[in-house]
Amino acid sequence: MARKKNAAAVELGRRGGLKAAGKGGKAIAARRSPEERSAAARKAVTARWTKWKEALSRGQRVTSLFWMLG
Repeated sequence: MARKKNAAAVELGRRGGLKAAGKGGKAIAARRSPEERSAAARKAVTARWTKWKEALSRGQRVTSLFWMLG
């Protein structure tokens, strides 16, 4: 038999989760300094290009950057 959940706790969890939904990146960016944001962006670009170069070295035909996003 399923355990009955505390309705008040469920509501608080929903409010906390729904209020922050979709704001993760913006909230993190707002807390970071310009230097930290730049470093994070640089790290992301390096990761994307590394993935691209590895695909090319394996002989995959790469025509678009969008294949990496999936």
